[in-house]
Amino acid sequence: MAEESSGYNGSTLVPVFPAPTSSRPDILSQTSLTGGGSTVSFEALSPGKAELETQAFCFRPYSSPTASQLETCPVLAVTVVP
Repeated sequence: MAEESSGYNGSTLVPVFPAPTSSRPDILSQTSLTGGGSTVSFEALSPGKAELETQAFCFRPYSSPTASQLETCPVLAVTVVP
């Protein structure tokens, strides 16, 4: 995840977006969250398809802009094969 400066003098880095979560934790489960929320690990549990998602101002081409509120945005599509 990208990071931005924070803190009194801007010397602390924090994630720009929250760490992604799995749309299907029965297929792809989060196993760890480190680095102040900037690094996430996942484990494949069973075959299937899942998306990693985060809360952000999503860019959705071909739709009217709604940049005034955060929404769930897909980050990555994952396919787990047996």
